[in-house]
Amino acid sequence: MKVNRIKGRTWLFLCTALLITVHILFTISAPFPWLEHVWGAGDLITFVGTIVLGYVAYWQTNNANETSDRLLKIEEVRYKLELRPFFMVSDYKAYVKKEWDIITNPDKIYISIAGKDKETEHVLCFEMEIINTTSSFITARFASATTENQVKWGNGMANQKGDVVLMQPSGTGKVVFYASPSFFEKNFRGSRIQMKFILENRLAKRYAEYFTLIPHALSCDTVGCSRDGEWFIGMVIQEYSISRFDKDENGNLIEIQEEL
Repeated sequence: MKVNRIKGRTWLFLCTALLITVHILFTISAPFPWLEHVWGAGDLITFVGTIVLGYVAYWQTNNANETSDRLLKIEEVRYKLELRPFFMVSDYKAYVKKEWDIITNPDKIYISIAGKDKETEHVLCFEMEIINTTSSFITARFASATTENQVKWGNGMANQKGDVVLMQPSGTGKVVFYASPSFFEKNFRGSRIQMKFILENRLAKRYAEYFTLIPHALSCDTVGCSRDGEWFIGMVIQEYSISRFDKDENGNLIEIQEEL
């Protein structure tokens, strides 16, 4: 706004100076015949006024466009906060647990991604906490995970009502992936794993969210390896992206990637 005021004052000063200059020039006789004026003072002032009005129209149009851009950005922010679902991984941990306890008392959403070792009743659990970063209710459901070696995680469940995480604004939910410790040691540590979740907003519009897990540490002490206990786990989580589901001209369902 300060810049616009300075520009307006500058134009006012230039127009005033031009009018004064025109007044002075038309009171002085031309030293040469070819310098004799063929316009009247009113013609020149009209020409200058037309230029000024053109600039004013340009300035108003430019301001209107800037206002429109600001409103568009506000609408984009509102869309991201209220209509487009999105979550981030806020915490994670790994621990050993009996598979029987998971089946008989599923206190969270447990997803079997591979079979367990036949010689033990324990499985290794990778628990992931996710947080809703929007200001609206959303749901999230695990869809798939693939390692860089093209090893796909399973998506099995037992004795559970469903696999959908319900999250209020800024709320959290937990999903636990479990398999044999040998599966995690072979296909988890040191690998890049692309995760995919299916999200829905409060209007039941569906989206797909992707992110990459890069586990760099997975170990346990001698006690935790054989019975209930936590493992040490470290990882990097990056490359978040989100797409919305839509239909193409043939009615086929497609994903359209959106900016974060």
